[in-house]
Amino acid sequence: MVKLTSLKYLTQNNGYWQYERRVPKAVLSHPYWGRKKSWKRPLRLKVGAPVDDVLSAWKELHKMFETSLAKIKERNPHILDKRERRHRAEAYLKMFDLKPHDGSLEGIDNDSERSHQVDYIDNVRELSGAFDDYVHWEQTHQAKPRKNGSGLKPRIRNMPPNVQLQREAWIAFTEDKSI
Repeated sequence: MVKLTSLKYLTQNNGYWQYERRVPKAVLSHPYWGRKKSWKRPLRLKVGAPVDDVLSAWKELHKMFETSLAKIKERNPHILDKRERRHRAEAYLKMFDLKPHDGSLEGIDNDSERSHQVDYIDNVRELSGAFDDYVHWEQTHQAKPRKNGSGLKPRIRNMPPNVQLQREAWIAFTEDKSI
């Protein structure tokens, strides 16, 4: 016999059972979830309903949630990739005692302060060692056109993974807080 109160994601609401589950942060921005952090669906069964009926309804909603989640992850890898890249970039900055937005020029109107901030950014880029591979890649690929003759730099996806990480960390370090 299954004890219903110990069944994961099963809660009571006004005398009825409901399936309630937190939406993973990685997919929270997808429109399917309606910007809600929690996914709630009623089982349409009263708390005193037979255990088999509750289990059956619970399994159906659990399968619906898992299927929806899997399809969103499968069809929208860019959402997950962007969030994961940003998380890894922030962790990378932390290794060098740097923080996102510390290199931002946002809100600096005074020329002297702006000049000081630009010097700080340059020093971090050149002396911290955090962005060496990215700076080197940019310098060596700046003038190299794509093989198709378009004259554009190689695409980001052609960067080695460590260079992509440093690029993402650089963007996090220098972007404005409002972005």
